[in-house]
Parts: sequence; C-alpha cells; structure tokens
Amino acid sequence: MKRALYLLASLVCAAACDVPEPADDAGNADVDAGDIDAAAGDANVDAGVDSTERIPSSTDPCLMPRYWPRSVGSATYPVMVHYRTLAEDATARAALGYLETAWQVEIIDLGFTPPLPDQGHCGPDDRFDAFLWAGNGECFVTVGDDNPATAWDDYYSYMVVDQDSEFAGIHLDATIAHEFNHASQASDDWWETPCFFEWSAQFIENVVVDADDAYLEYLPDFQSKPDLSIDYNDDYDTWYMYGGMLYLQFLQKRYFAGSASFLAEIWRQVRNPPGADSDPALNEPDFEDALEAMLWSRQSVHFADTVAEFARWRYFTGSRDDGLHLPDADLFDALSSVRIATQVNAAAGTTALSPAPMRYGNAYVQITGQANASVSISIDTSAAPAARWLVQAVPGLTAGSDGDLVDVSGGAANVQLGADGKRVVVVTVLPSGSDDPDTRANTRYPVSLVIH
Repeated sequence: MKRALYLLASLVCAAACDVPEPADDAGNADVDAGDIDAAAGDANVDAGVDSTERIPSSTDPCLMPRYWPRSVGSATYPVMVHYRTLAEDATARAALGYLETAWQVEIIDLGFTPPLPDQGHCGPDDRFDAFLWAGNGECFVTVGDDNPATAWDDYYSYMVVDQDSEFAGIHLDATIAHEFNHASQASDDWWETPCFFEWSAQFIENVVVDADDAYLEYLPDFQSKPDLSIDYNDDYDTWYMYGGMLYLQFLQKRYFAGSASFLAEIWRQVRNPPGADSDPALNEPDFEDALEAMLWSRQSVHFADTVAEFARWRYFTGSRDDGLHLPDADLFDALSSVRIATQVNAAAGTTALSPAPMRYGNAYVQITGQANASVSISIDTSAAPAARWLVQAVPGLTAGSDGDLVDVSGGAANVQLGADGKRVVVVTVLPSGSDDPDTRANTRYPVSLVIH
C-alpha cells in the first residue's frame, strides 16, 4: 500500500490508483445506522473513554469524531493529533512531535504555505488535524471544502496515519513530513500536474528526515524508465512519480545553491483560479511554467535545458557515482542506476533505439570499440514527429566535464570513446514549440543511432 495524497474524496494507491469522483452528499454511506449523526458533533463524548468500535472504511474522521475521543495538541504550532485509546498515547505524542518538526522545517524554515485554518470544518477548532487510524492501511492527506476567502483554488485539509502500516514505525517521522507537505500543497494548488505532488512530498520528506533513506526503494521504477517523459503520469501504477524527486535534488544543488526553499516558491507561483478540477487545461500556470520563469530570471536557463542536463546527472549513480552530482548517489544499487537499454558496437550500422523515448524522455546507448577511438555518429529521426533533439556523451573525458554535447544538427559528428573503449550517448527529446504537461499525449519518438 503506497503513501498517497488524496484528491478531494480519495486517491487510493495499492497496485494501481484511480482518481475518483468527488464525494457525494451521502458522505459515509456505509456507516451503521446506529452511529451518532455527524451534525451532532459528538461534542460531549467523554475524552477519557477509549473507542474500540469498528470504523467503517468510508468514514470521514472530521464528520465522525466519536471514533477518536482522545487528542493531544501542540503548544507551539496549530496542529492536533486525534487517537482512539490510551494505549496509543505514546504514538500520538510522537506523531505530534514529528508534526511540529515538519511545521518548523517546511513552513518556518523553507517558507511553504501552512495548511489553512479550517474554521472548525475538522476537529474542535482551526488547528490542522491528524488522525491515528490503525488498520486503515493508508497514510494520506485529503481535503474538504475550498476556501472562499482567496482568489486561488485552495482547500482545507487533514491527515490520516495508520500507525501500524509499513509507513509508520521507524518511518513515522518521514511519513508525517511527506504527508504534511501535501497539506501545504492543498493551500496553494490541489489540481497541479500529478507528478509534482509526489516529487515535492518525497523530496521534502528527505529534507526533513535526511536519515531515512527509504526513498531509495522508489528509485528503480524511475531510473529503469528514462524513456518516459520526466513528468509522466503513470496513475500510481509504480513508484515512478516518487522517484522523480531526483530532478528536484538536481535543481537544488545545480541551480538553487543547495537550498530547498525554491520548491516553496514554485508552489506559490502555481496558484490558479478555480476550474482546474473540471478541466486540466485550466491548471495554469503549471509547475513547468513557474520553474521556467524562475530559472530564466535567475540563471537565463530554460526548463528544457535543465531536463537535458539532468539526463547527464542521473547517469552518475551507483558504481558510476563520482561524488559530484546527486546526493547519496553512491548508495544507489544497480537497479537504481539509470538503465542503458541499448548497446552497440562501433562498427558501421543503424540501430533503432528501444524503447523509443517520449517528449522529455531519453535513450541511453553504450558504444563499445577500441580505446580512445573516435566514432562518427548521427541520428535518424525521419520516422518521428517534429521535435528538438539533443545528443550528449557521458561521462566527460576532461577534468571538470561530466559530458559533452554532440552536435548532430548538421549531420554526422564525432564521439571519442574512453580509455576503456566505451562511451554512453544520451538522446533526449525536447519540445519544438509550446508544451503543456497536463494535456500532452504520451507520444513516442522513434529514433535510430547511425554509426558511420
């Protein structure tokens, strides 16, 4: 069961995930008829009495507080943890401490937008509410009503944590940091490009709890599929969108002086008027628009340029790590190192690259020949839709270089092999015109490598 954010009603992640329709007015349709009416508020439930009733899986904790009669609140930040029994008291207090840490780092230190005061929509007051729900099988943030006081599409939110799930225990602090970032996202734009939710939360989880390297388990699904668009939405079929946090690590180190606060700025810049829930095309600006503006104003660099550069960085992982690129790259195992799908000999010939890359995707090809030999190459894109193509060779062969641009725009160009007689050529598909990640088709771009 995957850690997940919830889109309005829920976005359940197991083997696969689907975005459901918003909850209807029936609310908790399968709650037993004997349950206390949510409108009553359960205000006079004895907080000293444990709740041991079975909780129907469709229960909205905000509407049925009777199942969580106990709570502990922070004296520092507006957060509260609700729980069911005295036996859960220690876990609840630990969870509260992790929430306080998440608030301090994410909101105070990095500048993320805090969860909206919910005006009593959930819990007894304005504070952000988290519910311990053992056996639920999930850890998530979900939202209720939108906030009418702002011009952008923001929502009240709350958190649910299954303290008995695989995401709790030694990972509880990281899980809470991850989910709390989703709560912040709800205050800016709950309808952003899907991958950006998980890139952000996974990235911030590692910032808040650097000692927890569980994210390494999510990287193989991303690194093994470099042909997919970097912003590909796989509907949570795999961990692909979580592993994409590597791109944010790249940006942090390469373009934002090691500070993670750039991500909070992106989220503030993607706020959009209501309407994106019904039409993704209305999710404007999206995160790529915001990042394009930020990169250009600071470094005169385009978003597409960074995608191509990141294609080099993700090569330097595992046994290929040089200590100069992604953090923890030396910890990446063979499955977490970017997949080189095609290997060719330096003899003349044409090789179709498979799988064919999508836009903002890559094909990694290893050429093998004689030590230090110069190989003349070009690419045949005659079968592909219109696009802009970038060809690079990694690793770099001179001090201070992590790779070289191979200019094939005029035809064939030379690639020098290394002392081991090998070199990897990276072919990247970039847009030739306007591009929107929310409406882009998953088109493949057939390309062949030609060795002359």
